[in-house]
Amino acid sequence: MTVERSGKRNRRGAAFLERHGPIAVITLNRPEVRNVVNSDVSAAVGAAMETLAHSPDLRVGILTGAGDTFCAGADLAALTAGHSIDAPGHPDGGSAASSDMTSANR
Repeated sequence: MTVERSGKRNRRGAAFLERHGPIAVITLNRPEVRNVVNSDVSAAVGAAMETLAHSPDLRVGILTGAGDTFCAGADLAALTAGHSIDAPGHPDGGSAASSDMTSANR
């Protein structure tokens, strides 16, 4: 098993990718706030999805959440404070996942 770190949360990041042979398990890693999505999570998931899309040895991706909750949605506290939940600098205005995965079509 290989763990690739993405994001800034803790030693494993806001989200992280673990390789299990041809399977990539991408875990949202903010269990203390029910894995709500902020810009760090968007960037980390985008990076993990880019890895999945561009790694010929990975054939399947599973998205999960740390703790008891998969994902409670957008980080409303961040939005209320005027912060974006999008991955910084990404042209989609979100994570890299949507554009990379649709172009991969393996």
